[in-house]
Amino acid sequence: MTYLTRYPKQLLYLILFILVPSINFGAQLAYDDFNNGSLDGWGGDAYTWNNNGYMYINRDQIATKTYNLGTSYANQTLYVTFRYYVPSTWETSGSYVDYLNVFMNGSLIKQYQGAGNYYIESFEITTDDNGLVTLDVVPDSTASDEWVGIDYFSISTTKSLTSNNPRPFTKVNVAGAENTNIYGDLLVIGNQSLCWKNGTSSCVDPGFTASNNSYYQEYANLDPEAIANGYLNSTSADLTLNANDQVIEAWLYWIGRLDTDNQTVRASAATIRFKTPTTGGYVTLTADEKFNWMVDGSIFDYGAAVNVTQYVQQSGRYWVADLKATEMYNQGSGWALAVIVEDQSDIKIRSMKNISLFDGFNGVYNSGDYPASVSSTIAGFLTPKLESG
Repeated sequence: MTYLTRYPKQLLYLILFILVPSINFGAQLAYDDFNNGSLDGWGGDAYTWNNNGYMYINRDQIATKTYNLGTSYANQTLYVTFRYYVPSTWETSGSYVDYLNVFMNGSLIKQYQGAGNYYIESFEITTDDNGLVTLDVVPDSTASDEWVGIDYFSISTTKSLTSNNPRPFTKVNVAGAENTNIYGDLLVIGNQSLCWKNGTSSCVDPGFTASNNSYYQEYANLDPEAIANGYLNSTSADLTLNANDQVIEAWLYWIGRLDTDNQTVRASAATIRFKTPTTGGYVTLTADEKFNWMVDGSIFDYGAAVNVTQYVQQSGRYWVADLKATEMYNQGSGWALAVIVEDQSDIKIRSMKNISLFDGFNGVYNSGDYPASVSSTIAGFLTPKLESG
């Protein structure tokens, strides 16, 4: 079974269920904003002008800085985000192409192109045994008026919310095991979090079969408790277990689209509310390593996942609330609950299966920073081996 939510940009949080018969964005370790004419420790050929909050580098000259982040961050992968401006005289095509080159410890790691605009870019760096790393920024341009102005440089322990952060599709260990052969099943329930209301106060079935892009999507808030708590939306689905089913693994997945540049709002998308027959009321869940996103200007498409096994232990109604999404056209958001159960009865009702759960996140589009295609290898499926006798 494949769970897809339709997006105008073919953005998919693809969760493959295959049966064979508070986010912590970490610490900001450095932030150079070049205010009051300061170079914030940058040297080489860098200079400031009129205290306007920029560090300037002329053609073929070098701005350099060695960051000492301390031994606590020795041999660590960290993330740099910086904003810069290049004038319209920069060439991006033809015989003479201009590049903004970034070096780490003397090695070229990034090349950027642009002309007449502001850009925000991110890249990874690695510190040495002492927590040191040296960065050089060099405009490799062809004319004397082709300089670059750096607005800020930031180093943090997590990726920036302004650049793409996909996650490859990988196999999820179920109850700590790579291969799960059980008398059981994988049950999937879910719902959307926005809907078309057609000028009313209730969700309306638009009757379409191809695309929801032309229908304005608004919050569906169906739980009085969620409304009283001030949550943006709330929808539910019912889970039905057999009397002898034991839940051995459960994952909650959610996806959404935000139209905002606000980094705090984007970060909040990792947090959701979950109410189950086991919890009684809502609990707050925050995705960590399984919070991923794609960015196109102000559009922030994201997907998240959390292991919720402790909250999923019985039949009943399951609610998901406060899923972050913008009310708009070209919208899609929703959630899915994947529950793996094992039949504990002596006379098995459920058949023997090898259950594999793969998850990941990416976007597909033929423009911007989205890839035009994505390929993933899904392998390792086994036919359950039945014991003789």
